Amino acid sequence: MKRFVSLAFILFACSSPPSSEDPIARVNEMTISVRDYLNLYETLKPKDIHLSGLEKQRMRNLVLQTLVRRSVIVTNAQALGIKLTEKELVEAIDRIKSGYPDQIFQEMLLEGMIDENEWQEQVRQNLLMEKMFELRKPKLPAPSLEEALSHYEKNQHLFRIPEEVVALQIVTGDEGLAKEIRSEILKQNTISNFRALAKKHSLGPEAQADASIRIQKDTMPEEIDKILFGLEIGKISSVVPSPYGYHIFRILSRQPPVNLDFKQVRQQIFERLYDERKRAWLDNFEEELIRSAEIHYNRSLIQKL
Repeated sequence: MKRFVSLAFILFACSSPPSSEDPIARVNEMTISVRDYLNLYETLKPKDIHLSGLEKQRMRNLVLQTLVRRSVIVTNAQALGIKLTEKELVEAIDRIKSGYPDQIFQEMLLEGMIDENEWQEQVRQNLLMEKMFELRKPKLPAPSLEEALSHYEKNQHLFRIPEEVVALQIVTGDEGLAKEIRSEILKQNTISNFRALAKKHSLGPEAQADASIRIQKDTMPEEIDKILFGLEIGKISSVVPSPYGYHIFRILSRQPPVNLDFKQVRQQIFERLYDERKRAWLDNFEEELIRSAEIHYNRSLIQKL
């Protein structure tokens, strides 16, 4: 069995100043270089913050662990003949991003303290693990009805459709233009006129269709959310500034929040519980791959980083 060498590093010769291509570790015959380390370190390190000695050591360990994990996954995928095409990666990235407004997606990256390139690399690693799961085809126990019912009772908040609004929108990059458009709307306050002005002036992608948007509560910036869920139906909003530009809204309708019963979400719960089993299997499988990998560290060089 291959053996895993932990942070009791195996020493490599390192007498001369390190270059970007010098190896700091080797994982299953894959080399991790100083360049790999420095690139990821700069990505993960909090920006404009000076790290103390202990904080720097923790960051260094996090970077090393991340690089080792990636190398373990890649080398095992290669050994199994598993490949990931650029098309598969792009489709997965687009599929994930399509579930979030761009502003929300960028905020998620900031909260995770990573840039988009690093996030895409994480997506790639997860896809390789998924392919290894499909190749292994493990027999996971199906969730029972009792488990599904218990999950439903304990997580009622997950099965509630938030309040939703349908509105017409015009958004521009210029506040003065937005005010002029609003004046034109008020002269002839009809839906058809609003849509015509949206088609002519709005930067929003919906403008070339019917200018309507459907939004759930608490998914937009606060200044927009307040208008969408507070303005009287049929009324024209003031010009609303946001990170996206300057908005004008006309509220068409609102739907109150809805609590879904068990029958409506039964299949969703079974799928969620199965996904949890699958995630646990993948986590355990990844740990097994790491424990059985041949991992050697260049301790003397790492201490200089």
